Amino acid sequence: GVHWPYGMRRGARKWRARFDLQTVSAHSPRELRSAETFPVDGILLSTVFASRSASAGRAMGSLKCRLLVSKTGKMVYALGGITPDNAGVIAMTAGFAAVDGMRAFEKA
Repeated sequence: GVHWPYGMRRGARKWRARFDLQTVSAHSPRELRSAETFPVDGILLSTVFASRSASAGRAMGSLKCRLLVSKTGKMVYALGGITPDNAGVIAMTAGFAAVDGMRAFEKA
């Protein structure tokens, strides 16, 4: 499979016969609507919660994430600042691509 950054999303059409699994990123409502029009199996929606990642944008929060996901027909995976403490808030609406496990080690 392959993950397409939003700026390279057109590759999903060009290479759809080559990859059995494709995902694309989205960082805004506009990007999410656009990503839905591509032949992908899932969309990684970021940034949901505040994140220390260098590439993280402004957090949209769980309410906006749930609202956006409820309007799409594609599988959406939330990304950004997801921890064991907040993952359940969005788990009923979206999958999640990663859970930050490093904080547990930092506290030790």
